[in-house]
Amino acid sequence: MFKHIFSCLLGCFIFFFVACAKEDFIDEVTEAAPFVPWRPAEEIILDCPWLSQQFAEVTEENPSTLNCGPTSVVMAAACIDGFTPETQDIVDVITWMEENIDDYNYGSVTNALQLSDTMSWYYDITARPFKDSYEPLSLQDIYGALEDSDPTLVFTSWQGDNETDVMTSGSAHAMLIVGMNQKYVVVNDPGPWDADFGAYHEYTIESFQQRWLSDAGVRFLVE
Repeated sequence: MFKHIFSCLLGCFIFFFVACAKEDFIDEVTEAAPFVPWRPAEEIILDCPWLSQQFAEVTEENPSTLNCGPTSVVMAAACIDGFTPETQDIVDVITWMEENIDDYNYGSVTNALQLSDTMSWYYDITARPFKDSYEPLSLQDIYGALEDSDPTLVFTSWQGDNETDVMTSGSAHAMLIVGMNQKYVVVNDPGPWDADFGAYHEYTIESFQQRWLSDAGVRFLVE
C-alpha cells in the first residue's frame, strides 16, 4: 500500500516538474523572440506636395468628402510628374472616375484596383495594386520605391487631427507614403483640413504596421 502511495506521489511530482519546466521554456522562447519590425538603413524623404480631400463643406452639390483615394492619386501624380496640385485636380479626377471606373460614384469608397486604373489611364503612370490575392507589399518594397523617388499609396486607418506619432485605429483610409527612416513612416495624409496635421506626418513603424490594412496599397512603377 505504501509502495503504491509512494509511486503515485512520485508520478505527480514528475508530472508537475515537467509541466512547469515546459511552461518556463515556452515563456523563455516567447520572451526571447519578440517581434522586430524591419527598418531601413538610411532616411529618405521625397519632395511631395500635400492636398486636403476636404475641399468643400458637404452640400447637395458636394454630397461627400470621402475623397481620400482620388486625392491620394492626385498627390502621387503631382509628386511623380512635378506639378502643383489644386482642388480642381481632385474634382477632375472624381468626374473622370465616375465616367470611366466601374462601381464608382462620387463619394463612394475606392479600392486599390480602381485607384491604380485611374493612375494608369488618367495620368499615364503605370501602377500596380496590391491586396489579398495580389502579391504582398512589404515595407522593403515601399522603401525600394522611395529609393526610386516614387511614393506609395496605402490603405490604413482614418486619423483625423491626430497630432501624435502613434497611428490609431479607425475606418479604412487612403494616404501616401513619402518617406521613411529607422523610426518613422512619413505620410501625406489627405484627411485633415490643415497641412500641419496632414503633410509629412510621422508615425512609428510599429503603429503603422498595426494599422496597415492587409498589406494593401498601390505601387507606382515609373520608368
